[in-house]
Amino acid sequence: MQDRFSVLVYPQTAVLLLVCVGAVAVLIAASHVILVVRPEFPVRYLIAQLRTYLGRLGFIRPAIMIVAFAALLSSVSSFKTLIPALIPYRWDAAFYDLEQVLYGDRQAWQWLQPWISAWNLSQPINVAYNFWFFLIPGVLLWQILEINHWHRRRHFLVAFVLSWALNGSMFAVFFSSAGPCYYGRLFPGEVDPYAPLMTYLASAYHGAPVWAINTQNYLWQLYQNEELSLGSGITAMPSMHVALAWLTFLLFRRINGWLGAVALLYAGVILVGSVHLGWHYSVDGYFSILTTSLIWIAVGRWYSRRQPHEEAVPAFQEQ
Repeated sequence: MQDRFSVLVYPQTAVLLLVCVGAVAVLIAASHVILVVRPEFPVRYLIAQLRTYLGRLGFIRPAIMIVAFAALLSSVSSFKTLIPALIPYRWDAAFYDLEQVLYGDRQAWQWLQPWISAWNLSQPINVAYNFWFFLIPGVLLWQILEINHWHRRRHFLVAFVLSWALNGSMFAVFFSSAGPCYYGRLFPGEVDPYAPLMTYLASAYHGAPVWAINTQNYLWQLYQNEELSLGSGITAMPSMHVALAWLTFLLFRRINGWLGAVALLYAGVILVGSVHLGWHYSVDGYFSILTTSLIWIAVGRWYSRRQPHEEAVPAFQEQ
């Protein structure tokens, strides 16, 4: 199993993302200076502001944190590839049965399908679902590089780590499952209840498959070949897409009510997308929302009790 575990899967990606996020941040700051502040010497003003920010930020702390989080994400991604070797996928049938009970002898995707197909929303949902791969790392880097609201930054970063440790690792092992898109491959001798959904997705976008289909085939190939690569590893319960989208909502609602509302809407789209695109059972998302909320509350309360000399921060409010 040693060749299927590494802490070096994401460092290059982290560096590239940091450069991209930094370039976007400088562009936004420059636009704000030119269009809103309008100083007499914009370049000089921008350089002075940048020097002040970097002076407060420092170098050692953010560098260590970026390396640490890159190693963390590499580790949990590698660990996902080991899950079926530790505990073979065994919960998929149980989650199917549970959804039959929850939705009246139907599956969640069957309730969503008429609405999504009527408006041809599969590809837009897939776009929003893939945007997660830019949003979550961007929010993570933003909090790492935050210099003002350190209470909020610490709260988010600790909850982020715990979410991966509990949802992305511990619960993923206990509830070892592959997801609806792989149901037929896991049980080749049985009727695949998700075959109609996968058939629809295979030609939903003007006769071409939505992007999720190719990604699912790619991950299955890595799984069969026992390969470790960027994004490798198949797990369904819990949904980390939903968990981290929900964690972003919890962060954003502490910052601004409207920002929180947008993040809540996005988390809802991710939950719907996780079901419609065949990645997850709906209970994967419900469980992720519950556990992530509990993690968020627990971290907030732990810090409030640990540092009583500081003003207590309610779990779901800005300090």
